[in-house]
Amino acid sequence: MTQLLQPSTLANWIKQYQSLCAYHRMREFGLKLYKPEDVLITATLAHRQLYRFRYHRAKTRLIIEEDFKNRNFGALKEFLELVPAECPHQYFSEGLRASEAPIFFSKSDMIVRSKENYATKLAKFVLESVGENKERHDALQRFMLANDSVTVATEVPVYIRREDLAHM
Repeated sequence: MTQLLQPSTLANWIKQYQSLCAYHRMREFGLKLYKPEDVLITATLAHRQLYRFRYHRAKTRLIIEEDFKNRNFGALKEFLELVPAECPHQYFSEGLRASEAPIFFSKSDMIVRSKENYATKLAKFVLESVGENKERHDALQRFMLANDSVTVATEVPVYIRREDLAHM
């Protein structure tokens, strides 16, 4: 038998964890820009395995329009809008994934420092709520996209072509 949460319990949780959900102060403005069903763009990308691309249109637009210094992110917004229709899937059909590429530096020279910030607190909060290890990655992505004020997309295909290198 499924037990329903009491409204008071839910209200207490919202009050207690509201600081971890920074998008709550932007949500009403985002819903003025897009209907709820149009806020997110999603696509499944078959790049030797399935990746669930998700893009938060409202949050991206609010970030860009909120501050003049963010205007340069317009090109990123355009790129993310076009991923489902124009992603060059052929770039992902062979070759190494970034995580499989050889490392060209010595790990023994690395200095690892632990740090705690808003993102690590949010991740800890989400990961503690997920029972199955295999569900943690997706749960964290979905929560960050829905509640963090700056996460605008997940599972974004990243590539660089030879001709792009000439511009760097």
